[in-house]
Amino acid sequence: MTIRTIPIWRDFAAGQRIIMLVETRGATADDDEVVYPIGSPGIIDATVDFGAFQGKGAHVTIGVGDRAICNSFDDGDVEELGAIPFRRFD
Repeated sequence: MTIRTIPIWRDFAAGQRIIMLVETRGATADDDEVVYPIGSPGIIDATVDFGAFQGKGAHVTIGVGDRAICNSFDDGDVEELGAIPFRRFD
């Protein structure tokens, strides 16, 4: 599967600061499991086209330093949740 970057996904672009609207779990680079609560700040690393199965989406980093995680959210997540799982940081 080829993943390619796209300029915008659902009005979000790479480099934008966001606030998570869902609890976010993931593993750090050292494989430590972390959980960030609703309201945690993050940044969009890239907006991407995952291909036909997942559609389009965004790679999001939550946390900083050794405790940072990167999760991907796509059109399927939006459909399942009924909303984009983050909002702009105002």
